[in-house]
Amino acid sequence: MSERLSASATLVHPWLIQSALCTELHVTKAKLKRYVIKKRWAKAVAAVIALKRMGAKFEDIPEDKN
Repeated sequence: MSERLSASATLVHPWLIQSALCTELHVTKAKLKRYVIKKRWAKAVAAVIALKRMGAKFEDIPEDKN
């Protein structure tokens, strides 16, 4: 059984260096915007579900056409 590597030895290990170089984060503005919209939608749905569990009644509100 081999000895465990020290912290400084692991930082220069080829496996770790190669792994760090291969992980690039591709975050575009469009993806971030879509993520935020998706989270807002999920939060709104969760709020409606919670209100229904508390007994809130929802009724359709007709839109005024001018």
